[in-house]
Amino acid sequence: MRVKLNNKGMSLLELVISMTISIIVVLMIISFISAAFRVFRRTNDDVKLQMEAQTAMNQIINIAMEAKSISAKTIITSQEERYLIDNLDLAGYSDYALIYRKDLQKLYLVEMAPSDTLGSIVFDSEEHFDQECLLSEYVSEFNITSVGSDDSVKNIVMKLQLGQDTYDVTKEVNLRNAP
Repeated sequence: MRVKLNNKGMSLLELVISMTISIIVVLMIISFISAAFRVFRRTNDDVKLQMEAQTAMNQIINIAMEAKSISAKTIITSQEERYLIDNLDLAGYSDYALIYRKDLQKLYLVEMAPSDTLGSIVFDSEEHFDQECLLSEYVSEFNITSVGSDDSVKNIVMKLQLGQDTYDVTKEVNLRNAP
């Protein structure tokens, strides 16, 4: 009994079939990883927007609650709106300006000197304002309005957008020191 050994190796057909199966398996793995990455990025963007909105809104509310008044929206340019949070007559408090830059989708909180007005605040350097006064990024909408006829209750609306993800937050604030 003699067994004849075939030492020729793989045929071309066997090689093509094994390569095809390998490519299919690799493509399936890549599609799973890609889908997981998209879900991770989207979830990360959602969390980032929520944290950004809550942090900014908490800072605005903390300052606004102690305010005497918050001025109506002042439109500086078509891309810039400003609000004055008036605290100047209260001991230990300063006036603040909330500056919403639509073109940059950024909201700034600037502590004002007693001689400053809303129109006197100048963006000398975007980098300086980003480091010193930036309150929130990704702001696609911002507005402060009075609730009813009572000027001591304000409604603050902020909408943030990052890519396709959006997050809206609306809060009512009672101004404790309103006249």
